[in-house]
Amino acid sequence: MNENFSAPLPERPLLGLLTTGGTIAGAGNTPAQTIDYQAGVWDATDLLAAVPGLTAMARFRSEAVAAIDSKDITEALWRKLAARAQSLLDDPAVTGVLITHGTDTLEETAYFLSLTLTGEKPVILTGAMRPATALSADGPANLWNAARLALSPKARGRGVLVTMNDEIFTAATVTKRASYRRNAFTAERGGPAGFIAGETIRFFHPAAPGALSFALPKAPLPPVVILYGYAGDDGALVRAALHTGAKGIVYAGPGMGSLPVPVEKELLAARAKGVAVVRASRLTDGLILSPGSPAPQNADAAASPKEEAAFIASGSLSPVKARILLQCALAQETPLAALPQIFCQASSLS
Repeated sequence: MNENFSAPLPERPLLGLLTTGGTIAGAGNTPAQTIDYQAGVWDATDLLAAVPGLTAMARFRSEAVAAIDSKDITEALWRKLAARAQSLLDDPAVTGVLITHGTDTLEETAYFLSLTLTGEKPVILTGAMRPATALSADGPANLWNAARLALSPKARGRGVLVTMNDEIFTAATVTKRASYRRNAFTAERGGPAGFIAGETIRFFHPAAPGALSFALPKAPLPPVVILYGYAGDDGALVRAALHTGAKGIVYAGPGMGSLPVPVEKELLAARAKGVAVVRASRLTDGLILSPGSPAPQNADAAASPKEEAAFIASGSLSPVKARILLQCALAQETPLAALPQIFCQASSLS
């Protein structure tokens, strides 16, 4: 006797989807409008509906954390986003977490999350350079790739990742380099961590062990400012930062984080008052070495002994990421003397 029956289909994996707005959820008046649109108009239902086959690949548990242009992201929203992401990661039923985000500050949010989230499950950020209503919208392909990456065992244990334009980046190295092109994201030192081509997901290197981790701050982060170095800087902005209550200063100087004499004087005074000072570079491929590290050939200027003794070297971190790392460390009341080692570790992992 023959019996015809259908085997039950395996249950689709469950992904968390946290939306924050941005261009990927943006809307314009016409399909040709790729600038001057409104960010954060579409919700999760709209985003999923725009990607055929996505809901056949996985189930989604979605939540709108914000609906903003990412230029308006705040540290309070970072903490809220991290708490919601961690809650999803702690759920055994959830395979991974997707976060849609505006591109202007995507690299900052990704880095904050990389420092404060725990677990082996993938956390993937993505966005778009053109709004959802544009004829050439890139959001659907980016969201599709983000979902596939979150479901891939290859992404486990790699911390927070960013995927844009078929490329994969680590949170520590990703940066936005262009204001309008679809291939706007890069990693200046070492390039992308991997790529997505058709059904292929490939990473170029094994996952780096021992990533830095900080407890998610429950209170507002300590105020840290970034000052951009320029010819003729007289140090007045350093004094202004102290007047407004800054607990830390990241000085993005020219070249290897060079400090004009008046600025160095003011930063040394700030350090003497217990303010953490980080020397960074305003260059997109800047590198600030720790004391005792060999200087690269053809360097324009090296730090003076006073600078090396007093200031923290940002290593390979950009000024915005150096600021976030300093805030997370200060939030845990890390002694100033321990900060250089934290930055050395962060730079070696980036």
